[in-house]
Amino acid sequence: MSFYDYDTEQINEELLPPQLRQPIHKAWLKVLLHPLQWVRDVFFDSYIAGSAATNWQSGTPYAAGSRKVRNNAVYESVVFSLAKNPEKYPDVWVKLQDCFIGVDERLKYKAQIIVFEYALNRWFRNTAATDQIYIENNVTDSDFFLVGESDILSSTVSTSDLFATDFVGQDYTPGTQYDYTIWFPVALYNSLGSNAINRENAVRQIANKYNMAGMAYNIDTF
Repeated sequence: MSFYDYDTEQINEELLPPQLRQPIHKAWLKVLLHPLQWVRDVFFDSYIAGSAATNWQSGTPYAAGSRKVRNNAVYESVVFSLAKNPEKYPDVWVKLQDCFIGVDERLKYKAQIIVFEYALNRWFRNTAATDQIYIENNVTDSDFFLVGESDILSSTVSTSDLFATDFVGQDYTPGTQYDYTIWFPVALYNSLGSNAINRENAVRQIANKYNMAGMAYNIDTF
């Protein structure tokens, strides 16, 4: 059990003298210490461990204290809410954290393909048993001649083809090459933005954090 796992209501009752353990006294102390318990729960139970809140739905009434996710951020309603977008009504919703995924979990994310795929499906809340976001490695063509601004940045050319590092051909262009492709279900991908640029930026916002340096990727749908 963690040192930080505590309940102020239980502590109140244990520390009160027996003659003062009356409902009115316990209720009064509970109100006084509620903000402390709230901060503790938000930090350790939501920010560190992750939030179980579901997505906010337009037109759905929410009671005060309801927690909902909007664009991966977690909000809590401070008053009764009906058709109030959490991102546009800070007087109705208070933002608790930027990401519903807990810090403990995000610390384990990395570029290893199975973990990378899990992180993408988790981030975009893709819970479908099929049509999962997946990554496919591509075969790249490195058999071409490079001409750079200096000899260090260029391929080697020798008087004999036996010592040349690359074949020098005519009118050859390798084009843009990607080390891997991130495949998205088309319906999910289209829901990420109103146009192609916004949708791609939404994916790269998370994928760029775990993409290995020097590797290029593209995004496609199925």
